Amino acid sequence: MRRKIAAEARQMQTALGGAISAWARIEGELCNLFAFAVCNRNNMMPAIEAFCSVHSAEVQIDMTSAAITSALYKTDELAHWKELKRRVDKLRERRNKLAHGQIVRVETGDKYSVDFLPFHHFGSAKDMWDHEHWTAKDLTTLANAFKATAKDIFNFHHALLGREKPPQLSPAPDLQLGRAPSRVRLGLPSRPRASAQTSAKPSRQ
Repeated sequence: MRRKIAAEARQMQTALGGAISAWARIEGELCNLFAFAVCNRNNMMPAIEAFCSVHSAEVQIDMTSAAITSALYKTDELAHWKELKRRVDKLRERRNKLAHGQIVRVETGDKYSVDFLPFHHFGSAKDMWDHEHWTAKDLTTLANAFKATAKDIFNFHHALLGREKPPQLSPAPDLQLGRAPSRVRLGLPSRPRASAQTSAKPSRQ
């Protein structure tokens, strides 16, 4: 049992690392797009350094959008960028949950699950069952959405460089994350009583 729990925890950790790494692709493409909008093409390093000095994902997105909106004012490409930004903003909310969640082992009797709880903090008064529960599969799905959006930003940037018509965006991913685990699967009552003995323990990392 211990080995199985450890294997599931490692799988979750790998998926979490992959998702966070995939978001970095979006940051890199936003950086290039920002530099394109504000700098002399012969020396883009000042803009790249300015972008990299900002550690807030929300600010990085907004400053890139401000620069691109100005550079593409009254052009057909602006609508394309607005759709891209809408998608990035939505994914940023999921990225923030990745950055502030924890991998936990949920035990009830002889049954257990290894889950990722976004924004979870041990010791809080909030019942852990009120939190979202993500699986390793959910994290992989999110990582793939990050990669697809980074590729779309890359294609958009290179279309602007060539002044070609921007390519079609890839289909928006279906990100139905945050499903609570089945209480039946975990052996919990449908409406947990105050006396229910349910414990959440952090996986060993």
